[in-house]
Amino acid sequence: MGAGRTINRAAHIEGAAVICCDMRRLAFAILPVVAAAFLFLLSGCSQADPTIDVYADVTVLSDELVAVSVRVEASSLPDGEYVPFAFYPPLFSSRETLPVTDDAFAAACPDGFDAGEVLDFRAGGDVAAYTQSGCLLRVCPKRRGGTLSFCFDYTLRVPVNAMRYGRDEFALRLADFLPRLCLFGGEYREYDCLPIGDPFAFDAADYRLRVTHPDGMTLAAPGEVAATEDGATVYLADARDCTLVLLKDPDTAVASDGAFAVTAYARDEAKARSAADLALSSAAYFREKIGAPVRDALTVVVLPFYAGGMEYCGLVYVADSLSASAASACVVHETAHLWWYDSVGFDQVAEPWKDEALAQSCMFAYFCDKLPPFGYTLVESAVAASPAGTDFRRPLSEYESEADYHRSVYCAAATKLYALRSLGDEKFFGALSDFFADRRGGVAK
Repeated sequence: MGAGRTINRAAHIEGAAVICCDMRRLAFAILPVVAAAFLFLLSGCSQADPTIDVYADVTVLSDELVAVSVRVEASSLPDGEYVPFAFYPPLFSSRETLPVTDDAFAAACPDGFDAGEVLDFRAGGDVAAYTQSGCLLRVCPKRRGGTLSFCFDYTLRVPVNAMRYGRDEFALRLADFLPRLCLFGGEYREYDCLPIGDPFAFDAADYRLRVTHPDGMTLAAPGEVAATEDGATVYLADARDCTLVLLKDPDTAVASDGAFAVTAYARDEAKARSAADLALSSAAYFREKIGAPVRDALTVVVLPFYAGGMEYCGLVYVADSLSASAASACVVHETAHLWWYDSVGFDQVAEPWKDEALAQSCMFAYFCDKLPPFGYTLVESAVAASPAGTDFRRPLSEYESEADYHRSVYCAAATKLYALRSLGDEKFFGALSDFFADRRGGVAK
């Protein structure tokens, strides 16, 4: 990102609006209300009927080995011959199945490919039989109806890399390490783990974890964390995932405004402080403009990571290699995902542009209001990078590359949405807040 320059705000937004004039005409032709302009994002809302509870003992045995014992209890599951789970660690066992593109491989695996392993995998409880194919674990239950209990025990050898799930000299990143029911909106959705974007679509569950780890490691976790003699307990309610990070000698910064709290970790004290303060400030802005999210705290981990940033429920990654300006944009974008992904669930495989465009446009709004020259430059740069005539309403499988995905989703889709701010803040944020209130705690599909 280059240095910002002063731009007239009204003229800038009016100019940006030109790129979405056709979309606006279509929206207003369909419904005579301003909120109709946002219906290009979603057409409906569905609350999930099944209830899911996850209980896990996570024992960090060493820098690379983690023993996991997990029980997933679920009721009111859809009918089917089997119950599908997503279980991602097996994908890291070979270069062929590693979920990364060739273009991104060098950044994702700077020391070359290192194979991860799933050792001594066992299934019990109401599991009669199971098959594993890629990231899909298909379980045949012993019975149907009522509350089913699926138990899995395994040990992970976590590979060396800079990906969501992996390790380096600073961080042991345990993202997507637990089996998750393939439910979205109360329906089974079985998706392969594609190497572009965030290939996840899940209903929320309640997570209760007991984490044991060696001395010298610091646990970064979402939700309610209580220290124990040899680790911590973690309770995370209504979450689509539960990600843990174990850190070696991090600097920590905490920020709170009484209604929301941020804990940030980094290898550098200044980066931790900047991330905490910026996440708190942007969260306050989004609460005022959109509404209260489902949780009142966020954990930000600034760490080696190949993809800029990544959102999880109550916890986000920010790459420590980013420039100061790029890191600022990343922190605010990932904080916005607390509203768009965490509080409102999206099918990130079939319609990846929805939550990303919402989070990116909220990031634009924050900086245009709080740091105008920088904010206007962000919008202007995204408009310039938007491919002419691109169809950003594509599933992940139809994007040709990371660059195609970024330009189409983070630039074209986000600027088309943000250009609707030219209608006025009352209408723009009013429609966003109504949209959010209708779907908060559920999924949009």
